[in-house]
Amino acid sequence: MQKGVIIGIAFYMILATSCKTVEFSESEMILNKRNNMLFITLQINNKKGLFLLDTGAGISLIDYNQAKRYGFNIGSVANSGTITGVGGNNRLFTVYNIDVMYEHFERSSVKFYGSDFSGINDVFDQNSIRILGILGSDFLSANQATINYKTKKLMLSRRE
Repeated sequence: MQKGVIIGIAFYMILATSCKTVEFSESEMILNKRNNMLFITLQINNKKGLFLLDTGAGISLIDYNQAKRYGFNIGSVANSGTITGVGGNNRLFTVYNIDVMYEHFERSSVKFYGSDFSGINDVFDQNSIRILGILGSDFLSANQATINYKTKKLMLSRRE
């Protein structure tokens, strides 16, 4: 019996020391709920902007009309060309020179596409809401996001 316990402990120690440790860093973001929609305030190139959290959007978008104010650049028409949504049909453009931060959590690798948000903001204006962009499932998935609707918090994890 003792021999079996000793072998089991030795096996566990070998297994434990041979496993690679992966550490995760987590950030908790506070969400704002208005009209049953979740919003988050992010810093884009050190200026605050309101983003709609949209789990049904496949990509993240930013209003290209705000490029000068927020200091990002608009490139050529994106491969997919157009997008259809609340604001109607809009062309998509590549966006670059954009740094995204939430307090201490930086995500400069977030890929945004530029689109005209005039139609979207016309809809939101009825409720005194103006958004700079939409955080889509591409961002949520890449950051292993968990949304807690009860506490209105967004948890993001990433491997270190």
